[in-house]
Formats: sequence, C-alpha cells, structure tokens
Amino acid sequence: DDSDGAIVVAGFYKNIESFIENIAIEPYDFEGNGFVVPDSVTVPVFYEADYPGQAPEQVVDNTGAPVTVTVPTTDGRYETAINNARGGYIRGIELAYTQIYSDLPGMWSGLGVNASYSYTESEIQRTVGNGVYASQLPGLSENVATMTLFWEYEGFETRVS
Repeated sequence: DDSDGAIVVAGFYKNIESFIENIAIEPYDFEGNGFVVPDSVTVPVFYEADYPGQAPEQVVDNTGAPVTVTVPTTDGRYETAINNARGGYIRGIELAYTQIYSDLPGMWSGLGVNASYSYTESEIQRTVGNGVYASQLPGLSENVATMTLFWEYEGFETRVS
C-alpha cells in the first residue's frame, strides 16, 4: 500500500543577514574605562549549605554580630550584546523514513517506525579584538539522528524514541 510509508529527502538553506552576538571581555579594566571601583568590598560570611536549596545562614561572632571579610577588588568580566550585521548562513540536508507495518496481523498492524538524520553546517562572521573570523553558529549540532518506534491500535497510541 502506497500510504503505509514514506522516504523524504529535504535540503535547507537560510541566509542570516544579522543576529544578536554576545561579547565578553575578560579581564576588563572597569576603572580604566571610567567606572568608579572601590579598592575593596566588605562581604558577609555564610555557612556552607548542607544540601541543595538550603537557605543560607550567616556566620555571627560570640556577641551575635555578623562576621564579614574585606576582599580586594580585581578586574572582572564585561558582557554586552551587539547586532552583528556581518551575518552568515545555515544549510543542510535531512533524510527521513517512516513505515507503518499495516500488513502485520491483528493488533500488530499499527506498529511502525520513524527514523531521521540531518546534517547541518553554519558559518557566521565574528569580531574578536581587531580581527574578524568565521565560526559555526553556537548551539547547533552538526549531526542529529532520531528514531521512534510507535504502535497505534483502536485509539491507543504509544511511542518510544
């Protein structure tokens, strides 16, 4: 039966004209860039938690006064986001196969499988210091494969992926 399965091949391409790019500079000289930065800060001391989610308990001395420590300040990390107008692209191919085994006897006729594979490549232009370089778009997997075994019978459906 022609309606019991399918093989699908698809290609995709997306031109990225611009995107939001996160930039971090570490160490960053806040004072050298006009920020007022103290030489040190005084912070309270807390007991280490015994378990995750435990409310922090502040350390106190024998008079009940909170215990604090003075910590010198150092250069930190500066993060910002810019509109990267250099852009890039995402492209790839996807192969998919679906088969319902309707020729199986009785309740087994609703057994089926769905499998797919996709290959994705991407390239964006990023700025680092005074240079521009190409890199992959973060967060994308180059190869992705999935497989699902399913069964449908008299209104009941279940799937295992």
